[in-house]
Order: sequence, then structure tokens, then C-alpha cells
Amino acid sequence: MSKKKSKAPAKEPKKKKQSQKKKKSAWKKLFLLILVLMLVVCGLYLFSDKDRFLTDISRYARKIVHVARNYFTETWEAVLLFGDEETDLLVREYRMLTTKGVPAHKIEALMHEIVKGPLKRGIRTTPEETVLRSVSLDEQGVVQVDFSSELIEQHPGGSSSELLTIFSIVNTVLLNVEEAKRVQIMVDGSAIDTIAGHINCRDSFPMNNELIKNF
Repeated sequence: MSKKKSKAPAKEPKKKKQSQKKKKSAWKKLFLLILVLMLVVCGLYLFSDKDRFLTDISRYARKIVHVARNYFTETWEAVLLFGDEETDLLVREYRMLTTKGVPAHKIEALMHEIVKGPLKRGIRTTPEETVLRSVSLDEQGVVQVDFSSELIEQHPGGSSSELLTIFSIVNTVLLNVEEAKRVQIMVDGSAIDTIAGHINCRDSFPMNNELIKNF
């Protein structure tokens, strides 16, 4: 009887190996950065007064957090708000999203989900043709969310519908991103007077809890 040849162990996919190398490289860079910052902190402790040391160490800690957020992704539960089928209120829908920890990345992911519309119950609050162009967040916590012109041109109209469009966007951002304090809705890179002729959209909006339906 001829002996069966044993199969050679399957080779690890090339893409998987490359992914592992990238992760190791990212960890090494982060470790080196933390090491350098720790050395700087030690120097500040030795040569600075206590108050200045505490201020500087807080600043460097924020830098470490910012770098870590840019390097690594996280999976988190997002609360999305869409129109209720029975009332002129907003209803919650929960989805798991995977993004980098940077607030702007989270906001961008949230707005893409709002444009997609509800997956369960509820009605969409933006026209299906709407495209998200960009998002930004300044140091004061003001978010600018920029959509394509379809947000206005294809909007169904009506004051209730316009109100739900605005606060579906605004409340979704503010519920999920603690760094965000107010939201301004823009179209094609510019501030707008209104979406459907009833509500002034020139300024940014704060949270509006009264429009969220309680279960």
C-alpha cells in the first residue's frame, strides 16, 4: 500500500500577516510616544513648580488620549433618532458602530446611519438622495454637519417634518458624542436660512429632549 502524503500546514493568508504587522507597528509607535512623554513629564517634575507640573501633565495626558483615538478603532452602541410613525416625535434605534475614537469620526458614522434611514420601525428624516459631505467639531463643541443640496431640494416640506429632520440630526450627535455641545446644519459648504421654510437654521442648535418619545 502506498503511504498517503501528509498535507503541508496551510499558510497564513498574506493579508492577515500584513494586518498583524500593521497592528504591531501601531503599538510600537504608541509605546515609543508614551515613553517619550513620560520622560518629558519626569523632566517637568524635576525642574518645574508643582502647579505648572500638574498643568503640563494634564496637557500631555490629553495628547496621549488623542493619539490613541487616532490609532485604534472601537465598537460602541449608537443611539439613532428617526421619526415616529404615530406621533410628531423622534424614536430611538440602537446600532453597533465601529469607528476610531476621534469625535469627528463618530459624528461622521452617525450621520451616515441617519442618511441610510431606519432599519426597524420609524420613518426616515432625510431625503433618500441626501449625501453627507463632511463634518467638523471646533474647540467650543460646535459641530458643523454639511449635506448635499438634496436635503433641501427633495425635502417633503411641512413644519413638523422639518423639525424632525433638524433634531434627528442634532439630537443624534449630542446624545452620542459628549464633546459636542451644539450642531449647525449646512448644505454644500454654506450656512442655510432654512430647510423647508419654517425654522431658522442660520445658528447652531442645542439638544431638544422634548422631541424624543419616551417608551
